Amino acid sequence: MSNQKVFLFTNAFPYGKGEQFLESEINYLAQNFKEVFIFPHTKDGDKRGLPSNCRVIDITVKFEAKKKIRHYVFKHVFKILYYFIYLLFQSKKRLYYIKHSSATLIDLAILLEESDLYYAAYKDYLKEASLLYFYWFKTPFIQFALLKSRKKINQQFVSRALGYDYDPAQNSLGFFLYREIELKQINNLVANSRWGAELIKKLYPSFSSKVSYSYLGLEDSNCINPFNESAVFHLVSCSFLIELKRVNLIIEILKHINISLKWTHIGEGPLLDEIKKSALMLPSNIESEFLGFIPSVEEYYKKNACDLFITTTRSEGLPFSIMESIAYGIPAMGTAVCGIPEVVNDNTGFLIDENFNPK
Repeated sequence: MSNQKVFLFTNAFPYGKGEQFLESEINYLAQNFKEVFIFPHTKDGDKRGLPSNCRVIDITVKFEAKKKIRHYVFKHVFKILYYFIYLLFQSKKRLYYIKHSSATLIDLAILLEESDLYYAAYKDYLKEASLLYFYWFKTPFIQFALLKSRKKINQQFVSRALGYDYDPAQNSLGFFLYREIELKQINNLVANSRWGAELIKKLYPSFSSKVSYSYLGLEDSNCINPFNESAVFHLVSCSFLIELKRVNLIIEILKHINISLKWTHIGEGPLLDEIKKSALMLPSNIESEFLGFIPSVEEYYKKNACDLFITTTRSEGLPFSIMESIAYGIPAMGTAVCGIPEVVNDNTGFLIDENFNPK
């Protein structure tokens, strides 16, 4: 075990239901570091159990303008100009920054003010940390990158990148603001797929030496999904129900199936009611059920026979849900996009085109 102490920044873990992949990883962090400080960005939901050397620090940092915005612009004017000029020289999106110069200057002023707030809130803890580990390549990374750039902190920075936080296709702007500032300060950016790492290197070639990849993975349960003794084919899917996942296309596929089939979807999301309503129109030989969130997908696979896992997602780094199904011996059918072909192959299932014909 290292004598180092690591800071882990999460969305909400160990609170709530999400970031289930951290439930396994936290044990490895606890085994390899003297102490793990966990800083969740939000604290919604019940708190999960943790190893004894893990501490959750509840700190809320929120910028609230107490004066007019121009005050903060003037306060940080020299730093703002420095970063603005840096972006004009380093970013391929310099025309965006020029076109939106006023908004960019204001945004940088707020980010710099936020970074000072983060420093004030974290400085006593930062004395103990040698490594800052961000589980997502997003806020509060930019605030800490600005602190490191200004030499207020000097810790090593490591961040995972899990899909929507590095894939421009999943960003409303089509790129990520201030990414060059972030990449200049990071020591290692770890994408969740080989595809993701190559994409980041292509987008930011001058920082490619800092980029690597590592699959999330899960522990070997030494368990296989039970054999299906029923005459009813069991299809299973697992995802957050948003447009990107295109779960509606599973319904379009099922309209053309003429065998007895049960489709189980695991997961919730804003499109749940809409998908449920669409599923009511399926032919009588198709049964559908929606389990919503369940505490452990792995426990479900241990007890419920599944013939095929399916994902029709349009874009994703590498779905953890596919890894879970493959780990239990369930064949996987997935769109040939992003990192999916790295785990779905002739040994584990089969791929379909991104723009497949449901029939």
